[in-house]
Amino acid sequence: MHVTKIKIKQDRVFVEYDKAVIVEEKELLNKYSIDSPEQPVGAFKEAFQKMDFFLIELCELADKPKDVPVMCEDVNITGLSFKYENGELLSAIITGTKALAFSNSPLVLNTPNKSVCVDEFDKMQHLTDPCIAGLKAVLGHAEQYVNGERLQIEMDLNAKAADPELGLNAEKVIKEKISDAKIDGSSEAEGFKDDGINTTKDVRGDSEDELQEPPE
Repeated sequence: MHVTKIKIKQDRVFVEYDKAVIVEEKELLNKYSIDSPEQPVGAFKEAFQKMDFFLIELCELADKPKDVPVMCEDVNITGLSFKYENGELLSAIITGTKALAFSNSPLVLNTPNKSVCVDEFDKMQHLTDPCIAGLKAVLGHAEQYVNGERLQIEMDLNAKAADPELGLNAEKVIKEKISDAKIDGSSEAEGFKDDGINTTKDVRGDSEDELQEPPE
């Protein structure tokens, strides 16, 4: 399965993906999509929204790396698009909106179509390692969503609270169904280190560290 598009709105999730099938001994690529009102697990939504850091960075809207988190405060990620080559992630585009001070409509932003580095890193055409790790984390969650992972509402009939509509002792508990499967890149996406031009650190929530500007 290769996920090609992801969109998460307040009331819907859209995932488009390709899947290889064998027809008359030939491998063909079928295209599928899911447009569902079923809510994703919190980790999926969080990984998706965390791409705001790279949206601002790739659109060059912050003068310094330390200003990127500030610019992210009113950014909403709306979509991710992916391209593949020989079964491997080739490039990605991040789409989002940023609120404007004197407009009812937000500014719509699309990142340049930068690719995954396979040889020598070039900041003019390649995505950074932390960005790729973040994208792969979202892709992992999207695949699990397609396979049935959802935010579910469960009924606990042994709960103490009474539900007057049902006439039963019940409590509605919202739980996230967490898969035991490890998502590739998820651990790297949780924190970024600034070790050079190919890595920019997202330090939101880590007040003890300071961003170091990448070398020129």
